[in-house]
Amino acid sequence: MLAFALLAVASLVVPNVAAAAPTVVATCGTTVDDGILASDLDCSATPGFAVTLAKGGRLDLAGHTIVSGSTVSLVGGGGVRCLGDCTVDGGGGSLVSGVALEWPDAQQTSGVTLPYPLRGHASISDLTISGYMTAASAQVLDVTSSTLVGNFSGCFARDLTIASTTISNPFPWGHQSASGRRVLITDSVLEGGGGVTTRLIDVYRSTITGMHHSGIQATGNRPLRRLYAEESVIDDNCVIGISEVCADLLSTRRPPRLVDTTCSTSLRYNLINKTWTTWGICSED
Repeated sequence: MLAFALLAVASLVVPNVAAAAPTVVATCGTTVDDGILASDLDCSATPGFAVTLAKGGRLDLAGHTIVSGSTVSLVGGGGVRCLGDCTVDGGGGSLVSGVALEWPDAQQTSGVTLPYPLRGHASISDLTISGYMTAASAQVLDVTSSTLVGNFSGCFARDLTIASTTISNPFPWGHQSASGRRVLITDSVLEGGGGVTTRLIDVYRSTITGMHHSGIQATGNRPLRRLYAEESVIDDNCVIGISEVCADLLSTRRPPRLVDTTCSTSLRYNLINKTWTTWGICSED
């Protein structure tokens, strides 16, 4: 009983240990667990990634800008590399490539990425990413309240969530604006890129327009699990006409389900006889 009382008293006098303050990132190529920028960081002359986050790491740009440099062979380069699960909070800040978006200089540059094979969950918020070959990639990727503009391609992940975000790719030869096995898009605008490729997609209160190829392309040998859109606009795509087979909605086997959503064209690919027909659900079908 006395020992219990002494332990109780001791617990009252042990001071609370404050959480460690984030590390101020002021050097290019640094690796941190929990980092924060106190000012802009120009790494355009430093090859590789400007910042590397340890597994479970977090970076707060606090409204500042990181300019990244060229790639390193077999490693790549760009803004932030995560060694596992990570969080990148822009606070209104930016990741900008300091390398011209041309081969071979820009090859393998990424705004936020994980080492291949991308095993980990990356969360991005309140951040602008521009000028990279790939804006962001991970096994599981959440992009919220951000702007991805002027990148060769947008977001790649097995499971991809895009919320309150704008993705704009002006390059007619660019790759997909978004790609993943499962994609969720809410309250966002995707325009002027290579479109969205997926097997399962849900779109809410969003606009997918001006794509160089199909707006949403949900095809493959495996059956489409779901293409659902609600209160959205998926229209005026196929602006470049890279392929003769192009539509606002392009899928196999299962018909898209649209609720209060507008589109002009849809196509269905028959895997058995290898023919294309319309789904008869858009205004010009």
